[in-house]
Amino acid sequence: MLPAFIISFLLASTAVALPKLASTSKGVIRNIAYDSPLINHPGLAVAKKNRRASLAAQEVGNVQFLHGVASGDPLSDAVIIWTKVTGSDPEIDVTYQLSTNNEFTDNIASGTVSTTADVDFTVKVDVTGVEPATTYFYRFTAGPPTNVTSSIIGRTHTIPTASASLASYKLAVFSCSNMPAGFFNAYGGVVKLDDVDLVLHLGDYIYEYANGAYGDGTALDRIPAPNVQLNSLSDYQTRHAQYKQDQDLMAAHQQFPFVTIWDDHEFEDDSWTGGSEGTDKTNLPQDPTSWNARKLAAMTAYFQYMPIRAALIDGVGKIYRNFPIGDLLDLTMLDTRMSGRDQTDVRNPFTIAEANRTIMGFPQEAWFNKQLSTSQARGAKWRIIAAVAS
Repeated sequence: MLPAFIISFLLASTAVALPKLASTSKGVIRNIAYDSPLINHPGLAVAKKNRRASLAAQEVGNVQFLHGVASGDPLSDAVIIWTKVTGSDPEIDVTYQLSTNNEFTDNIASGTVSTTADVDFTVKVDVTGVEPATTYFYRFTAGPPTNVTSSIIGRTHTIPTASASLASYKLAVFSCSNMPAGFFNAYGGVVKLDDVDLVLHLGDYIYEYANGAYGDGTALDRIPAPNVQLNSLSDYQTRHAQYKQDQDLMAAHQQFPFVTIWDDHEFEDDSWTGGSEGTDKTNLPQDPTSWNARKLAAMTAYFQYMPIRAALIDGVGKIYRNFPIGDLLDLTMLDTRMSGRDQTDVRNPFTIAEANRTIMGFPQEAWFNKQLSTSQARGAKWRIIAAVAS
């Protein structure tokens, strides 16, 4: 595992006086945390229930931002920003602001989204209309007019256009962050580096075990929540929320945009398209209904808690995607777990030797080959392939 922890950032929310919203305000816009994680499967979207009726004759309650902020999947003209709000109201309106400075005197974009328990009170906005290769600052605010509360201020950065001349680009790479096994010092370490352009996380962003199953966090006060083997949507949401409160991970998300992919532990150990360690090693017939429900729960929580877009690749919604970064490089994120991987940890030599076994699935292999050819044809100097190692 790569540990990660260092500088403590203020968790407590603060009341602030806000400048007048810029003329770029979009008003009430869509919270994409409700969207389907697979763009061509709209039926997987979370149905937002109308909860405002229960607010009749009530004042808007106070809120807190206890889970920091995050940004990710930056493009040359758009970037995802994320937060989670904590309050007592069944539906909470959250305003976002994105500015060229951390005093928010030059707001480029702003708007209001609503969130509910249906998405665990997460907020995700795909901010468009931004400039390439530009640093921006963003924050979220909510609460009653007499006590408006602000999140911590995040910093993000868009990528250059594909045609831009680029001499260098600095990536920080993480994977395998298991909370009960130790502190996340590496996340805190990257915060000391002011020249990082983009953070990559190559999977195992969370681990699914109960305490003691793969590391005991008792002595470190890092017992996983909930303290069970993850199975339901609520389980996965709670574990993601706990990780987001880690001080060093929060600091890294606050300072840098992330581009992420999943590995097995966001689901269960040795996951593959049709099962996992828990289902494979029973030597019983697979229960695809049970595994698919668990896989969807894990995928939904991941999409709600991570600053990532739903992907549409060749008509099939997948997490694998490509980022052309100037004329210097193409960053290709591969999914070698859930998109098409055959069964993992197979001992039968005849199965292992089958010519049609695949770790990516044939559609992704074809897409990957096309990305390599396109990158070469456009003259990119480097092709950076990001994939899990196991």
